[in-house]
Amino acid sequence: MTLAKQSGIEAYNAGRYAEAERRFREAVDEARLGFPPGDPHIPSALHYLAELYRNTRRYEEAQPLYEQVLSELLEHLGDRHWMYSAALCSLAALHEAKGEYEQAVSLLETALELRRQVFSAGSYLYADTASALAAALLKQHKAAADATPSSSSGTGGGGWLRGRGKAAAAPGGVLRAIELYQAAIDIVVDAGQVAGTPVAAWLVDMAAAQQLAGQQAASVASLQQALAYMALPPVDEAGSSSSSSSSGGRDGGAPAAGDAAAAGSDAAGDGGEAAEDAVVARLKVMAQGSEVAERLVDAQLAAGDLAGARATMRAAVEARLMLYGRHLVVAKSMTRLANLLMQHPPDPSAPQLAPHFASSAVAIAENALQGAQRANLWSGMLRGALRAVSSSSAAAKASTAEAERCSERLLAALQLGNACLALAAAEGSNGRPGDAAAALRTAVGQLRWVLAAGGEDLSRLGATHGVEGSRLEQVAGLLVDLKLLQLDCLEALAGQLQGADSKPAAAAAAAPVDSSSSSSSSSSSSSSSAGGADEVAPLLAEAEQLAAQLTAE
Repeated sequence: MTLAKQSGIEAYNAGRYAEAERRFREAVDEARLGFPPGDPHIPSALHYLAELYRNTRRYEEAQPLYEQVLSELLEHLGDRHWMYSAALCSLAALHEAKGEYEQAVSLLETALELRRQVFSAGSYLYADTASALAAALLKQHKAAADATPSSSSGTGGGGWLRGRGKAAAAPGGVLRAIELYQAAIDIVVDAGQVAGTPVAAWLVDMAAAQQLAGQQAASVASLQQALAYMALPPVDEAGSSSSSSSSGGRDGGAPAAGDAAAAGSDAAGDGGEAAEDAVVARLKVMAQGSEVAERLVDAQLAAGDLAGARATMRAAVEARLMLYGRHLVVAKSMTRLANLLMQHPPDPSAPQLAPHFASSAVAIAENALQGAQRANLWSGMLRGALRAVSSSSAAAKASTAEAERCSERLLAALQLGNACLALAAAEGSNGRPGDAAAALRTAVGQLRWVLAAGGEDLSRLGATHGVEGSRLEQVAGLLVDLKLLQLDCLEALAGQLQGADSKPAAAAAAAPVDSSSSSSSSSSSSSSSAGGADEVAPLLAEAEQLAAQLTAE
């Protein structure tokens, strides 16, 4: 490896991309001057430069370089040289990043066959390429499904908060992806060293494919196996790989996405730094494991295993409490657990545990919402100060920070509303309609002011220069989510109040008439009913107004 190439790798890993580009260009010039035509150092240097362009999304500059690498390798070294299949995988990754899945799949098919011929169908490189091809096939399927108008799947097309539809039948690409993932997993498992490999990630992706194919029981088994592998201790032996990539285009010696982190890990010092890295890595695995547990709950529900889903969700709540403390992600998990406990047939512990988890989620979400509001106030003060000093770049940064704070506030409000709905359902199931209505009033009141503030924020951010369009789209999407949730809360509260009003009236009609108290009872009942009706009418009117806004949007 030339000095320029090594310097380029170091600059890339440090995030100094302009310097890395300059060094890689120098490496290309050095290779062409120092080696004869056909020497592998030349395409290798070009590959590094192409990978830099791809990983910094300069696709139009990367593609001709990849094609030049392939051309030179084919002319001088042949397609059986290991660098040729590596370059095919890298070019496939570029097409995949551009959404050109047909080209990506074709290139990976060729690379997979070459690696079978050169390295055998039992090699890790074959497994790595098989998993990359499987991932590309699934993306191709998803793109085709998204481009096809929704048929009668029963989901209504799906919205931000609505359920995902199911494919009517598993296409060949999905079934092939399952076969490829299974082959890749078998290769690594048969080698006897799973820890430190992407097998768990492959299992999670294969489970998603199995769900698409209607193989619910197999999906559950894959996710359970992934969690088991995530519990394995890290690999300590010298020379073992701690961060193998699951993308087939990562083995050509180029600085691919993800390699920077791997290089940083490899370069970590001994002693305290190594121990700290190990702790961070383990916490990361635990966080990933809790996310996989959420997917396992989905798979277990799809397979009809409600008891298993409840047990998995409870373990996920415990794990996330340990990892994150009183964080929104914990509130989300608690809310889901409360809903699962109440799902028919309800769990025997639901009367006690469902209100407990739901109320804990409400408290966490309320605290997060208050924190987001305080942060938003500071952001507003900072924005005003920066405008006063007329620093355009600083003001743009402040506006970006404000957009982030706005999203955080909306996310906290979303979780609060969902937790309040769960708490209301739990209290209602326990025969406490007053507590159920109180929870819904909390949700309606909080969501009402967050929606108003969020709308003002979106208008202001839209008129501010320097705010990325993607951030504005995120805020706009969250506002729609919040309106949908507020609609649910308004209707639930109106229904709760109407139900509470109807019970005293029904009881009065069924009770014997006492002439001495009939007048006062009738007066009291009429007053109570009128009060409930007075509160219900504006709630329903507000719900109709929200529905009209959503229809217009």
